Amino acid sequence: MNILFIHPVTNTPPIQHYQLGIFSLMGVLKEQGHEVQYNPVRRIDFSDAEISDHWDILAIYTIDCNVDAIASFVDKNKDDYYIMLGGPCPTIAPEFVTANIYYDSMCLGEGEEAIIELLNDIKSTTVKSFWYNCGSIKNSIREQRIEKQIQEAPAPYRQPLIQGPMEEYCYEYKWLCTHIIAARGCPFSCTYCSNSGYNKILKHGVRMKSPEQLLEEERQTPISEDDILNANKKWFKAMMSVIKSNWKKRKISFEMNTRTNCITQEEIDLAIDAGCRAIRFGVESGNKHIRERMGRSTMTNEDILHLAKMVTSRGIDIYVCSIIGVPPETPEMFEETYDLINEINSIANANNVRTTTILNTFYPLHGTPLGDECYAKDIVGNHIQDIGSHVDYPLIVPTMSREYVISQQKRFREDFTGMTRMEEKYYA
Repeated sequence: MNILFIHPVTNTPPIQHYQLGIFSLMGVLKEQGHEVQYNPVRRIDFSDAEISDHWDILAIYTIDCNVDAIASFVDKNKDDYYIMLGGPCPTIAPEFVTANIYYDSMCLGEGEEAIIELLNDIKSTTVKSFWYNCGSIKNSIREQRIEKQIQEAPAPYRQPLIQGPMEEYCYEYKWLCTHIIAARGCPFSCTYCSNSGYNKILKHGVRMKSPEQLLEEERQTPISEDDILNANKKWFKAMMSVIKSNWKKRKISFEMNTRTNCITQEEIDLAIDAGCRAIRFGVESGNKHIRERMGRSTMTNEDILHLAKMVTSRGIDIYVCSIIGVPPETPEMFEETYDLINEINSIANANNVRTTTILNTFYPLHGTPLGDECYAKDIVGNHIQDIGSHVDYPLIVPTMSREYVISQQKRFREDFTGMTRMEEKYYA
């Protein structure tokens, strides 16, 4: 069959327009003989997007902030195509999606095995992990073949669309790159993150690809999009050895994500020796109470600064993320975040390395503890948010105004390196 995967995207740099889970699904389907294509469409143009009649199925990546746009697009096309929904929101908040978007089928959980079974008999309504006809049929999520599924999967299909030079938002120069995923799952359940929903519903744990699989997937300079690349310590050590002997001799470098209190100096040195040029980690907030609200109670400012010192003292760059607007945060609390980020930048500058600093606006995701709390309290005033560019603020709370959040986004762009430029309308 001919399947067009559609991903509504925001006005962000091109590198952020590619959803790696879709590529894995496309690789499986292509191996089965199906024709697949990936189409990132700007959300602002989404409802008016023209689709060729070549396609049998429109498979749409669905997250909270795009629900209204997806619903409008589906209403326009549902009579001409089979509509399939997937992505994080259908898995952790299927009832919310069902109440807002028409679909012929909707996949909950990991889709490689489920979608193959569905395509073998598209008229069936009994495939596990799928809901059908706007929730009139709700099948249970299938048991996954945990280790075998990820180790037997073919390499993700990266069509020519995503090959070639793109301006990476982390850096001011252009370079050839690709994103890779070495694992599925995250051992942590931060209250604002979709992983909290996944861990509650799927209970799969962290599963790792083999080093050999990743070597096959590599294209130019990889960025590891795993939540925490070194979550499995034994695997990480083996992976760094393989990367060093294969990628480094070809002058291929990489970036990786980790977490405060989850990486040792030995692991940092192993990564650098294998060619790592940047380590990315979440600061989230400089205020202890807000970090506790996020599920990061074990982190302290001292821990965060220690990690920044460990990485930058070895001469490689860091990439740090923070979040503004988790209730009941106040401007006074957020100043603690600004001060912490400023101190991290000072440490990096003293070691003559680059810091990429990202300030994300809190967005309440259905199916997560913090998100569900915000919707239950009816404090979500704007259900649409540019996840990725993070320039608006959806909550209506007495402790923090939309105007303040936008002013801090502008402040971070002026004071630190790495933030994407806001659209002019947000400066008003």
